[in-house]
Amino acid sequence: MLARLAKGAPFPVEEEYDPEPGLPSGFSRPVLGVPASNPLRCFALALYGPHASGADLDANERAMLKRIAQNAAAVYGELENNDLRHKISTLERKLSGNAPAPKKRSRP
Repeated sequence: MLARLAKGAPFPVEEEYDPEPGLPSGFSRPVLGVPASNPLRCFALALYGPHASGADLDANERAMLKRIAQNAAAVYGELENNDLRHKISTLERKLSGNAPAPKKRSRP
């Protein structure tokens, strides 16, 4: 099932995936997988079930979920970027604090 994540597009969760570990069954069984991804990586996968009535998700709902996932991927990327920038800043401060002080030149 996860092989489809590379495409980055929503995909139906076929009944053949029922044996997959952790997937619920019955009305709780997911019918749509929507990756929150960008062209470089997948940050998360949201699994959606049918409506409470049992009706499948229509094309408009699937398109909306795809847009939400694209926005979520952008937010995940921004959060990761901010976290990495913070870590770099922390490491730079540690390095500058531990760096040996420049030697003073003695005047003749």
